[in-house]
Amino acid sequence: MATRHAKELAEQAVQKSRKVGKKPVALPTPQISSPDPELRNVIREARQKINAVYRQAAIDTELALLMARKLAEEDEEEAILLLL
Repeated sequence: MATRHAKELAEQAVQKSRKVGKKPVALPTPQISSPDPELRNVIREARQKINAVYRQAAIDTELALLMARKLAEEDEEEAILLLL
């Protein structure tokens, strides 16, 4: 579920921002809490795993944006060369 939600957030980030390199893509992670002290360790482990999923989705999104920008630059360079 976390992977699916992280991918959805990543897709939204791609649609909102085509500018890369200035700020890394940041995906907000869900907050998990419980007043029950017995669940503290379980919640900590779940947070770590969920944060890792969201971090990897943000990295993948940033790489995809960088590759798209590089391809756009190469296409532009080719068009300029063809015009010369």
